Amino acid sequence: DGETARTSEIRNLGLAKLTLNLFNPLHLNLNLRGDEITATLHERESGSPRFELQRVYLETRQGRDRVLDKWRLEPAVLENGQRIYEVSATPSRTFDSLYVVAEYSGALVAEKQIPLR
Repeated sequence: DGETARTSEIRNLGLAKLTLNLFNPLHLNLNLRGDEITATLHERESGSPRFELQRVYLETRQGRDRVLDKWRLEPAVLENGQRIYEVSATPSRTFDSLYVVAEYSGALVAEKQIPLR
């Protein structure tokens, strides 16, 4: 937020404030039922973060790098300061890993493997 802290005193730096200034918090709900994957992602708006969420995908992969299927979570609604994204998909092939991939402004891409067990 443009503040600079310089001091010789021992102080604590609040990482929650730093995190909220960089990104809006995300919460993912995921259901795996039979052959269907359903995901709902909640983005809580908290001011004006440095990096804004542009797109979110679910990817099935073989290993870490070979993408088999890719589905975009579509913006559904904005309620109570939360933007909600949703997708329902059926994988076309057998996969061994599932990832959520977030693309942010500034060409920043973050991915997280979702444990299947």
